[in-house]
Amino acid sequence: MTGITITPLTPARFDDAARLLAAAFNTDPLHRAAYGADVRQRSERFYRARLATGGGPWYAACRGEQVLGVQGGVEGAISASIE
Repeated sequence: MTGITITPLTPARFDDAARLLAAAFNTDPLHRAAYGADVRQRSERFYRARLATGGGPWYAACRGEQVLGVQGGVEGAISASIE
């Protein structure tokens, strides 16, 4: 058993999810072009806003309280990141 659960992403976990997504896309050329030298911090702000404004459903893969991955955004599309 892995101890990983998939649950709806709640607002209490938006900061963790935004940090994880920003880290996952930190070297993405599109993110680097859009956000410039401060890609990580700007990307985190983008993901926090994106998660807070809906567009879900969003789901979190968690082990205990640790967010390991995020999925969702648009039905049928996947934006996932797993440590």
